[in-house]
Amino acid sequence: MRLADGHAHLTKLIPLGRVAARLREAGVAAAAVMVREAREERALELARRCPGRIWPLAGGRLFQRALQDGAHKSRAGGVRRFRGFAASWWGARGEKVFAELGRALDRGVFRGVGEIRLQHRGYGSGVPEMKCDYDFAPDHPVILRLLETCSRRAVPVVVHLEVDVDRRARLAAFARALQAVPRARVVWAHGGPCDAATLERMLGQHGNLWAEIQPLVRDTYSRRVPYLRTFPPLTGPDGRLRPHWRRLWIRRAGRLLFGSDCRSAPEYGCLRVRAEDMRALLAQVPEAAARRIAWDNAAALFGRPR
Repeated sequence: MRLADGHAHLTKLIPLGRVAARLREAGVAAAAVMVREAREERALELARRCPGRIWPLAGGRLFQRALQDGAHKSRAGGVRRFRGFAASWWGARGEKVFAELGRALDRGVFRGVGEIRLQHRGYGSGVPEMKCDYDFAPDHPVILRLLETCSRRAVPVVVHLEVDVDRRARLAAFARALQAVPRARVVWAHGGPCDAATLERMLGQHGNLWAEIQPLVRDTYSRRVPYLRTFPPLTGPDGRLRPHWRRLWIRRAGRLLFGSDCRSAPEYGCLRVRAEDMRALLAQVPEAAARRIAWDNAAALFGRPR
């Protein structure tokens, strides 16, 4: 069964050759690759090295940097905090940001936008990806314009939106954004993460929402990242999918995809394990549902790999 990775990262420090090798070793047939703190062209270079295996995404640096620059900023405890939208900054520079993003997408080489971190808790400078704390309302006009920009070009957008804090308000704001731009195709990174009932409700109410599944069966992530403790367990002690998650995978098989969230060279060394764990879980649902989650949904969202 072909497996696609709908959520992988590149930084300027990760050797491209190592990423290519790890994708082959893990049997990952294609991956949606998003840059972090690196130029968007780096994803295109990986696509050239791995023909037919990469979906390069734009905006992980370009638009996320604009969110940071145009936010209300503070710093405490080794964490940089970015809150909301400074009207003066977006009034002066917003048109340029969207023009640049539009030009990148109009090149026809990027298959989507992401990862856009709207609400992402920071925990400290000990873990690079945790040094920033983001809080941007998903139904703000700037974000609605982002969704419209992607919708007009028929490309999906991957958003990181945590809901373990201010849960009701965050879910309501997310729902308003999805309703406001119904033709946008939004991929919810890590499915929140939220419990199966909440994810079922959001997918049921919004036909333009997809969600990634991050197995977390074996410990291949840094223990220094407390955020992982907020992920609800997919399996019981016996390694079997919990009944409510199995029902969700079957009922919403057309709206789920695998995401490894590899973010560093050491984590790419664990990609094989993460892919094996996902395949073991997929073996517990009917084959038709498994194939949609494993490959079909990602291929439909991102198109033919470059």
